[in-house]
Amino acid sequence: MPFNSGFFLSEAAAVFAQEASDGMLRQLRKEHESILANFERASSKGNVSAELVTQAQNVDWKLHNTLIDFLDNALIASSYRVNLLKLRIFRQEQTRLDERLVIPTMREHLAVLEGLETRDPRKAADAMAAHIHRARDRARGPSPGAPERDGAREGICKAQVIQTKQAIS
Repeated sequence: MPFNSGFFLSEAAAVFAQEASDGMLRQLRKEHESILANFERASSKGNVSAELVTQAQNVDWKLHNTLIDFLDNALIASSYRVNLLKLRIFRQEQTRLDERLVIPTMREHLAVLEGLETRDPRKAADAMAAHIHRARDRARGPSPGAPERDGAREGICKAQVIQTKQAIS
């Protein structure tokens, strides 16, 4: 049976919501809000650096790794990282953040953090599952025969963040 990292991330979110310290949640929120603010500021000036995109990528990966590591299960953590490595090798450009994806991804993560902050394991798991589903869709690319829509990506991501927030309400 293949390793399902989305399942483990959702379940890790449920555990994290119940057991993580308030300080851990505050730190994750602070990092995401800081990256989002810096990126929005740089983007409005047309001055987004590769370093800022790399910082955003690191914050993105840190949230996922923090949740998996919180399970304190070496087998799950190892399987997760091997699976992620394979994904990154085979779908490199679809699994890395680029300038277009930083803002929507940080907003999705903030919606996940809202789910975690409720301390309700089901809401946290649902918020993470919604994020993983969208990330998987982005990595797979548009469906065959789907019309291309320039400029629609961020609008779609905003709508998906709203759906995530509704899932945790």
